[in-house]
Amino acid sequence: MIEDLEEREFNEYQMYIRPLFQTICKLWAHSKFYSTPARLIVLLQEVCNMLIAQVCLLRVFSWFIAKYLQCFLKSFLPGQISISTET
Repeated sequence: MIEDLEEREFNEYQMYIRPLFQTICKLWAHSKFYSTPARLIVLLQEVCNMLIAQVCLLRVFSWFIAKYLQCFLKSFLPGQISISTET
């Protein structure tokens, strides 16, 4: 399931979040390996880090697109277009 998330676009994550956390809850309840807090925390950290990385990647990509679009439009319409690239 985590591999599926890594291959998806961030906007597709919504349909995977609930099943992912249901699976983590089942691991906590039924797995001998993941029934300890320390091991479950490591798993949750990995999931959270993956989500954070995807958000950061999306923000950086969006910033580059906005910056490129701003430069492109300024070359055709100097002084008339302003696109905010603040984060």
